[in-house]
Amino acid sequence: MPVRSWPDLLRLPTPRPKPAYQPCWAKAGAAARPAERARMVAIFFKGSSFGSWEWSTNRRGLRRRFDRFSGNMFRRFKRTDMTNVDTPPANSSGPVDEPATRLVGALTAVPGLIRELGVDPGPVLAAAGLQANALDEPSGRIPYEGFVRLLREAAARTACPHFGLLVGGAWHVADLGVTGELMRHSPTVGEGLDEFVVNHHLNSAGGAAFVVKREGFVDFGYAIYIPVEGTTAVVYDAVLAAAVNVLRDLCGEDWNPSEVLLQRPAPADLAPYRQHFRAPLRFGAEFAAIRFPERTLALAIAGAETARLEQARARVAAAGRATLVRQASRVLRTLLLHGKGSGDDVAQALSLHRRTLNRRLSAQGTTFQKVLDAVRFAVARELLRDSDISIAEIATALAYADYVSFTRAFKRWEGTSPGAWRKRSRGKAPA
Repeated sequence: MPVRSWPDLLRLPTPRPKPAYQPCWAKAGAAARPAERARMVAIFFKGSSFGSWEWSTNRRGLRRRFDRFSGNMFRRFKRTDMTNVDTPPANSSGPVDEPATRLVGALTAVPGLIRELGVDPGPVLAAAGLQANALDEPSGRIPYEGFVRLLREAAARTACPHFGLLVGGAWHVADLGVTGELMRHSPTVGEGLDEFVVNHHLNSAGGAAFVVKREGFVDFGYAIYIPVEGTTAVVYDAVLAAAVNVLRDLCGEDWNPSEVLLQRPAPADLAPYRQHFRAPLRFGAEFAAIRFPERTLALAIAGAETARLEQARARVAAAGRATLVRQASRVLRTLLLHGKGSGDDVAQALSLHRRTLNRRLSAQGTTFQKVLDAVRFAVARELLRDSDISIAEIATALAYADYVSFTRAFKRWEGTSPGAWRKRSRGKAPA
């Protein structure tokens, strides 16, 4: 099942087996004279292949050279977001992995939508932990959890269960900042979606966009990968409504998806969903996405300008990249859609050696297992709370070996079983 997001990064071929022989430099041994050993190393690097570099890294004497050399190679041939993963300088101040935030963008319309429904937006913003002017500037950023609380509070206080659709209906490609520019001026729809997925961290640090090809169809979706309190159904409503708008911006106003997949249970009133999506709806899905024919990816984008695309790419390069913890979390959330999630899978997706991944995560105060547990925990709670998927299916979706392994892990996180937590969380969920 090929993946168009991060095109070169999430294809996971079978690793090359280690050769049965040792290169000449290894036979020199730890006691070899420095000059002779340096000469052997120089000869080795001059004629080696990438495969040789992989298995040579277990030699302590070459590890540092390998990291520096391979890093330069990947910086030369790869895009910056997912592959240039550097440990922050030792004298950097503040936490390595800052709280997740998202671009304000079209959220500037939220106070007006709340007023139209007869409610003062001030108390809603305050309940979400946001300042009264937090949504004034489209280029501003707000905490991701504040974004989730804002939509949830607005839906509850306006008594409008489909408030997420209203918010998403106000989003268009022009509201997506530099990632919107990348999409708008890419040659084809497929290339535009790839650009958006790879650089999505510039819009949102709490969720991952993905594009997956499945048997002649494409799923363009969104998945939250950080723990969030309370239901996220309204967030997925908004994001999928926006996704349809963006595709209509690129393909024409008459464009419709083949199907819309939502994790949430079906609401009492389906009319607003049918009106906006104009497509069959599937509630209780394993993930949130809009589905459309694969041929859509080849459609040319009218009015795309190469010069504008290059300008947007330059802005992306200047914007920098996410921390390694954030990048690993994004990759993990996408890999879990394919039943993958090992450290080797993530290292390969990030174009890193596994030991390099472990060392750099350690430098940022964490481990791969902690990152994996955090992503699994966030997704598990979301699926238990907002979907009707069975616990066994959730275990499979999180790449656990079996139901028992998932149940044991969940009890370690929450102190109770997944079934008991599901009942308790739904009892507290807002109407």
